[in-house]
Amino acid sequence: MSYEDIIHEHRPSPIRKRMTRSERAKIFMPFAALKGYEEATAAREDVLTERIELSEERQSYLNDQLTQLEKGMPIRITYFQPETYNHGHYVKKQGKVTKIDTYGQLLVINQKEIRFADLYDLNILTSL
Repeated sequence: MSYEDIIHEHRPSPIRKRMTRSERAKIFMPFAALKGYEEATAAREDVLTERIELSEERQSYLNDQLTQLEKGMPIRITYFQPETYNHGHYVKKQGKVTKIDTYGQLLVINQKEIRFADLYDLNILTSL
């Protein structure tokens, strides 16, 4: 068979309607295989902050507040949660004091242990 048999033939008309360029481009567009994955990873990409060095006045205030604490007292604290040595997040927590370990320098609120050195702010509340 040679091409001379078909060279002068007309091209057959397509059975389906031809796609526009924009419709054809949609076929090759990327898609999200895992729905919500982008949002979940974006939420994890937090910006770390540097630990704030406390002044002597702030340290004295925190020491005074710590000496007034008793088990079962409602408090609101802000503390540093380290991710690396000197970078992390400042977290606010409110709850009742579960344990005060002066020897181990730990404060426990709702089963969360917080080191005294990580405290930034401490307020004793009248009630929760």
